[in-house]
Amino acid sequence: MLSSHEYREFVTKLNGYAHQYYALNETTISDATYDSMYREIEAYESKFPLLIDPNSPTQRIGSAPLSHFDRFDHQTPLPSLNNITSEEGLNAFCNRVYTALNRSDIKFCVEPKVDGIAVSLHYKNGQFIAGATRGNGSTGELVTENLKTIPSLPLNLNQAVDLEVRGEVFMSKKQFATLSDLFANPRNAASGSMRQLDSRITAKRKLSIIIYQGFIDNITTHIETMAKLKEFGFPVNPGLTHCDTISDIFSYTQKINANRYDYPYDIDGAVIKINNLKYQDQLGMTIKAPRWAVAYKFESERSITRLQAIDIQIGRTGVLTPVAHLEPVVVGGVTISSATLHNMDEINRLNIKVGDMVIVARSGDVIPKIIGVASSCPNSAPFQRPKICPECRAPIESSGNIAYKCPNHNCPARLKAGLIHFSSKKAMDISGIGKEVITQLVEHRMVQSIPDLYRLKPADFLALPGFAEKSAHDAVIAIQESKKKPLFSLIFGLGIPHVGEQSARLIAEHYTNLDQLLTADTDTLQHIEGIGPIVADAIISWVHNPETKLVISALQNMGINPQFKSDVISGPLTDQSFLITGTLSQYKRSEAEILIRSKGGKIVNSVTASLSYLIIGEKPGSKLNKAEKINQKSGKIKLINETEFTQLLESK
Repeated sequence: MLSSHEYREFVTKLNGYAHQYYALNETTISDATYDSMYREIEAYESKFPLLIDPNSPTQRIGSAPLSHFDRFDHQTPLPSLNNITSEEGLNAFCNRVYTALNRSDIKFCVEPKVDGIAVSLHYKNGQFIAGATRGNGSTGELVTENLKTIPSLPLNLNQAVDLEVRGEVFMSKKQFATLSDLFANPRNAASGSMRQLDSRITAKRKLSIIIYQGFIDNITTHIETMAKLKEFGFPVNPGLTHCDTISDIFSYTQKINANRYDYPYDIDGAVIKINNLKYQDQLGMTIKAPRWAVAYKFESERSITRLQAIDIQIGRTGVLTPVAHLEPVVVGGVTISSATLHNMDEINRLNIKVGDMVIVARSGDVIPKIIGVASSCPNSAPFQRPKICPECRAPIESSGNIAYKCPNHNCPARLKAGLIHFSSKKAMDISGIGKEVITQLVEHRMVQSIPDLYRLKPADFLALPGFAEKSAHDAVIAIQESKKKPLFSLIFGLGIPHVGEQSARLIAEHYTNLDQLLTADTDTLQHIEGIGPIVADAIISWVHNPETKLVISALQNMGINPQFKSDVISGPLTDQSFLITGTLSQYKRSEAEILIRSKGGKIVNSVTASLSYLIIGEKPGSKLNKAEKINQKSGKIKLINETEFTQLLESK
């Protein structure tokens, strides 16, 4: 048995070995020796539980599950980065920096961009006390217990300092290989693991972290900051380098790109920062991102493989979606065996046949996509569109040149897809009721409609494979908790054709409960700003469907009858309406809409004469043409680009 002195000594040594292994990629002792010392520590702690050192490696195994994550307000914003994708974009970024600072001798830092989850970590007197996710940049979720399970993260620094650092939590490729059947890619695995309420599960996932920023007094450059953080015991990016010119920066980004799949973790680009911290402060930030840093995102990797077959999936509205089955091929370090083809028109546009050699890319390095034919083979066969539903055998109906659908509302495939949509995070957010569980519930005929979900008991889940008493109990609680979701979530979850998240919000603002919604008429709907004729017709068809009234009545009888409560924020953009057309480069559309709402603005779905602002991104659609026609008559729609949109937000 270890003495107290030996115990503390073993704790220090094993933490040092863990840092060498996970942070420095060095091994100085054998696994057998490490395991032997670990067991000695466990034996001591078992006998003297009140003397357990909080920094002991045994304390990284996780603690009891939380009921929820607490909110965490970041002291300074934790931003995302603007993206560039070319040498021209790099030149534009650097020249903006030169112009803003009125000098051309600026030094930059470049490092591989780890594809993970951004977090903020706080230390008091050298002890790790709190950590949170990025969230919306201002507010994240407190995930301290999960962060404590990361072996490479020091819980006790070698200096008693008060400190905030930022880092990227990720899962190594080696670790992901053991979990690839559970997640689509390492980033999803890291994100899902970091959001586990049970940190014991997170501990088993063996996450890693790289620190990329720290706030330290009396340091003048980013390079110095990283050196100091490494001295404190933090794992920092080993690929960080110093560049003097634009040419140097571009050359190093291309070197990173050429070796991107040799890294032990996924990278999706390079991060370029101004080295001088004073210049960083002078440049400051936009609403969303720092002006002193940018992410150079790499193009998706492409490979060639054979198209073996095309299957059909049936969505909740009955629309048929073709899915390509491929001879497995590695694309960007990930084995791909299937890809979506979106619709029947995509097959014709690409002119692909079963048996062809096709070009496959990972869109955004995540979603597999066929982008063309590499070569057609003599025995390739054109795809034959099914004439009957492969699931329920109902005759397929045409819905224009692109869409084909199964008209059977009781089709099991439509039911599964509808329940998956209803349970999804953006709808009723029923935790733990995913695709596999819903498939089992439908196939066992336990659920034949949405209301049936709310009739389930723990015993029903216990009859399914993979459920124990606790997980069955938790599933029922999650379903019952969803009754508290707001009206717009329920409207969206009910899967009305053409009604997305924003349309559901607009409908909930006007028809403030389900009974009112069932009285909707076309004239009233089309007078709701943002609701066009297509959406209005879809709602009317849905309202007058006898099955709709049965579903609504059943839900109300089970206590699901939310009343609309306005979440509109009063602010400088109050009474102003906004619509986005095209693709924004600096914001995700959802991020831009959140920023608008945070200042009191309203998001609408269609162009009308009362629209205040149309934000125009790359490749704008027909909304721009419609706005221009309205303006030619009597409209006063302000047409603004992304830069002007950012300036508008900052001026408010």
